[in-house]
Amino acid sequence: MRGKLDIGGWVLWGEGLRNVVVLIDNQPSGSIQVNVPRPDVAKGYPQYENPGAGWGGPIDISNLAPGKHTVSVQAYSNAGTMHDVKTFTVNVVK
Repeated sequence: MRGKLDIGGWVLWGEGLRNVVVLIDNQPSGSIQVNVPRPDVAKGYPQYENPGAGWGGPIDISNLAPGKHTVSVQAYSNAGTMHDVKTFTVNVVK
């Protein structure tokens, strides 16, 4: 989809997943949907008893200037603990 970055993955946490935040160039770009059903993860890690370990959705990048930008994903547990999930670079072309 033009002007959107589709992003997603999964997180298993004994404390439970509260939210996932995406930052672009160290600026928050909003929270993303959590508790997305992931039967593959639930089957592979039944000890967590968490069928909704997935997260994902589109991030609006239409306002970014052309060039490379750093995208960071942070997960927060129900207890408030933060974990850096992934950092990667995207190249915006207009």
